[in-house]
Amino acid sequence: MGANLFFPGTGATLELTAAPFDEALLAAWQARVGRARAALGWEETGWAARRHAGGVSLSIAAPVDQLFLATEVNEWALCASLQERDPARWPDLEDALLIAAFGGVGRAGPLCPARHARGAAGAAGPAGRSRSARTALCAR
Repeated sequence: MGANLFFPGTGATLELTAAPFDEALLAAWQARVGRARAALGWEETGWAARRHAGGVSLSIAAPVDQLFLATEVNEWALCASLQERDPARWPDLEDALLIAAFGGVGRAGPLCPARHARGAAGAAGPAGRSRSARTALCAR
């Protein structure tokens, strides 16, 4: 909690070193971060992209009690932007994320299974909002 290099409050930072980063990728990442925040009901709005000799630091402000989720949001926003930009270069990105997330244990289905059920009505309550948020985030 508290001040850090990017925000007066808490947040999550992702280091990008192995991919080109330009204004178009920044805009795509920002748009996805904004969409995720809206779906999750976060009030925090800060973000930062700090270029350095080794690449770029991508940071998003997030609630202190949701920092682990913020790291996932940040990674998803970047990876989805990379794959959208150049699907031929990143064809296995979704599988690599699944392997990393589940420690080598595979899982059937896409990373965003809700994208196949966009028309399904979500249940009321937190679980329903979570399901609806996944649908909104994964919509292409």
